[in-house]
Amino acid sequence: MKKCFALFLAVALLLSLTACGGSSNTETETTPDAALEPSQAVEDIQQADTTQESDSTGKSGYTELLRIPMRSIYVSYEQGLREEKQGATTLVYDTNDALVGLIYDFDRVYTGDVDGVAQFFAESFPNRAATSSQGHLSGSRIDILTSEACTVNGFDSVRFTGTCSNDGEWDCHVYGYSFIINDTAFAIIGLVSAREQDPELIATIDARVDAMAATVRTEK
Repeated sequence: MKKCFALFLAVALLLSLTACGGSSNTETETTPDAALEPSQAVEDIQQADTTQESDSTGKSGYTELLRIPMRSIYVSYEQGLREEKQGATTLVYDTNDALVGLIYDFDRVYTGDVDGVAQFFAESFPNRAATSSQGHLSGSRIDILTSEACTVNGFDSVRFTGTCSNDGEWDCHVYGYSFIINDTAFAIIGLVSAREQDPELIATIDARVDAMAATVRTEK
């Protein structure tokens, strides 16, 4: 009787150990599948971040629209700037120490020599920019120091730097782009008129000119 009871216990213990072993194998097989879920989530977040970065540009805030009258030529500038029209020139600025202007001429037809456009506007821009706060620019002219051909949004352009003499008292920093599109000559010119010629303000104006030039287009 005792031998039978001992044999029964041995069989019961063996069955119990077998069941535990089967449970352990099941957990090992399911662990790799479960580990895929967090990895997939991280990948989705990374893809979303990448998409957001590719959609964002340095021109994301450039929603205000300038249009050259009677021409399908458009330029955008950033929100929050004041806008002032002076004949065939539109000025945008947020300080009396600097400005960016869109200057154009559709009284004549231009078919080439975009470098000559920069020279043409170098003579007229300071007078057109001589607003109530920039009256000291009246009678001045821009001396172009450097110029280089470039392409902006598929359009031929000339990027130039220069100075605008203020009655011989100090030189104002100038940076801009000239274009000929649809036989119309125009330029985007930034000018820092403050006596101090602060490098930080110069960098801000140059960046604004670059961003505005990058919005030049023939469709809204």
